[in-house]
Amino acid sequence: PCFVGLRVLDQVVCFGVGDSQHVHASASRVAYGGVRKGPRQAGPTLKKDMVFVVGATRWGTSWVQQCLDTHPKVCCKGEGHFTDTLFPDLAKLVDQYNQNAEKIGNRMQLAGLQGNAAGFTFEDVEYLMQSAVMLMMQRWVPEDEDVSCIGEKTPEHVLSLELLDRLFPNMRVIHVVRDGRDEAASA
Repeated sequence: PCFVGLRVLDQVVCFGVGDSQHVHASASRVAYGGVRKGPRQAGPTLKKDMVFVVGATRWGTSWVQQCLDTHPKVCCKGEGHFTDTLFPDLAKLVDQYNQNAEKIGNRMQLAGLQGNAAGFTFEDVEYLMQSAVMLMMQRWVPEDEDVSCIGEKTPEHVLSLELLDRLFPNMRVIHVVRDGRDEAASA
């Protein structure tokens, strides 16, 4: 059979084309530590209260995140770097795809065929961003835990609160601000 490699979390998984059961099990085991029953759904995570802990580095955002995480109804993890790493990389990927789709469509039109209608809009990209964050957050909460609030702490998100507000209009933000006198004393 023909073999194809799939990169999942920096590990290459090989599988034979047409062997979908093996593909599913291998990719799931590498990415999630066990075989899953189906694709992940972000919907349940969207129903939870969401909080982002932001601020400058060394201002106590980790302490706030850890305090929140001790509450039995809250799951708060840190350093997802959605706005400063994930979103720019996702935007580059979509932009490259759109450029390639346009080239293909132009070649088809030059050949007298109907052009390619593929391509992502800005709304599509925001949906992809929201879905990526929700899938990551869902992985943080064990299935048997009754968590009503999920949080994420990345100080750099303070620079992109407008984007986060568009993606998650019901979010809450904890903006940690350190007393300047403490900052000066610790320097």
